[in-house]
Amino acid sequence: ANQKDFISFAGGLPDEELFPKKELKQIFETYSENLPSDLLQYSTTMGLPKLIDLIKKQFKFKEQLLISNGSQQALDLICSVFLNPKDKILVEEPSYLGAIGLFKSYAAKCHTVKLEKDGLDLKDLEKKLKKNTYKFLYVIPNFQNPSSISYSNQKRKKLSVLAIKYNLIIIEDDPYGFLDFKGKQYKKIFDYAPKNTIYLGSFSKILVPSLRLGYIMADEEIMTKINIAKQYKDLHTNLFSQYILYEYLKRFDIFEHIKMLKINYEKKGNLFYKTLKTELGSYFEVEKPKGGMFLWVKLKDNSNSEELLKRAVKKKVLFVPGSVFLQDKTKQSYIRFNFTNSSKKDIKKGILRLKSLFPKT
Repeated sequence: ANQKDFISFAGGLPDEELFPKKELKQIFETYSENLPSDLLQYSTTMGLPKLIDLIKKQFKFKEQLLISNGSQQALDLICSVFLNPKDKILVEEPSYLGAIGLFKSYAAKCHTVKLEKDGLDLKDLEKKLKKNTYKFLYVIPNFQNPSSISYSNQKRKKLSVLAIKYNLIIIEDDPYGFLDFKGKQYKKIFDYAPKNTIYLGSFSKILVPSLRLGYIMADEEIMTKINIAKQYKDLHTNLFSQYILYEYLKRFDIFEHIKMLKINYEKKGNLFYKTLKTELGSYFEVEKPKGGMFLWVKLKDNSNSEELLKRAVKKKVLFVPGSVFLQDKTKQSYIRFNFTNSSKKDIKKGILRLKSLFPKT
């Protein structure tokens, strides 16, 4: 994607022009003069205590948190606690490639549950729960990657009832929840079923990804096991990163920063949607994004998006074919576009390059 003249709608990257560089420089300047006394020593596995307290206070969390090396490590820790080879787990169809790949690296068997417009198909889920025992269900309930759908509060509640009924653990992965363009805040599944849910949050999409900071919120019994697993894996998350985040949250208003992100991302999302609709509306089924970072698009003629990508590469434009997010490989006509990481100019230019691959109407 970094090759000259390429326009990439592929990676799930935030807009680096919007990173809080000025604020971070101020923090670096402070630390260049005066380092925290405990910065260079080993730290506690759960995370920097004053950072945990600040996150809980600002984000209104009541339960204990563990600071992870991004959400990806949080998932890996959960896998190491719960999974043995050939264990069955449940995932949304489609679902996040990074999670599916991780689960399969633990030799887990991924069974899929269909996604509807407002969340999981709960009839399909219950049918599966009656037949098999699953170690956990993995969901992204807010602006799901790749489909960009959000679960209704009704679905969240009903899902939590099923989890309790069938003694099912839910991994609630929530990197995009704060990126609702209209500021709507859904209930967490965790709030409905705290003993059955492991909640994952991240600062990668709402601050900067290079800090590699996420957090896990879980029932005490589960958290104890995850904490032990983390001790064995890496002792603790990088303390430099934790201190930078601590200073940022202490000095600056992260919610003002998130508000600015949403304004910018909504403009880009709308531009991407309108341009795609205008230039390629006769070829693509597309819905206007309400938040998050992605558009999930279907080719109306059911043609193969992997074949389209091969041709798109020659025009120096990139996207992710939907098949990589799907376990059912017969569904070949979907595409995931990222709209947050390209300039407005490149959004227009990239879509026009795609248009040149289709017959003139």
